[in-house]
Amino acid sequence: MKTIFSLFTALMLIFAAGCSDNPVSSTTGGLGGNPGGGTGEGTVTFAITSQPGQNNGVEILAKPSVDITLTSVNIKVPSANYDETYQDDGTTVYPKDQWQLMDEFTGTTSGMQFVFTFIGKTSPDKVDFNVISNYTIP
Repeated sequence: MKTIFSLFTALMLIFAAGCSDNPVSSTTGGLGGNPGGGTGEGTVTFAITSQPGQNNGVEILAKPSVDITLTSVNIKVPSANYDETYQDDGTTVYPKDQWQLMDEFTGTTSGMQFVFTFIGKTSPDKVDFNVISNYTIP
């Protein structure tokens, strides 16, 4: 679990580096979460939730419905002109039903909609998926 968290955190740090000029920006936060949120479609679904962050932002967490590896994740916040795609290693397995911190976002407001596009493969059977999941900040 430490390895998965470390790799996911490293990916999130890359996310944060590209966000500083956007009204919505990301920072590094901790791991955690509560049930709920939106889901995607297809062979894999993702529950999405949020919680207060460590840097006065909102932490967004995702939980896959099956074991997966990720190739990339695109995060869009249309109302804030935020649209970033981040690459993952394609080999780290993110276990089913375990919350993973996406990142902490500052500058968010209630009602702001996030659109996540997860691209990867199920594990261990390696079935491709491309799932869009929506989440609205409560």
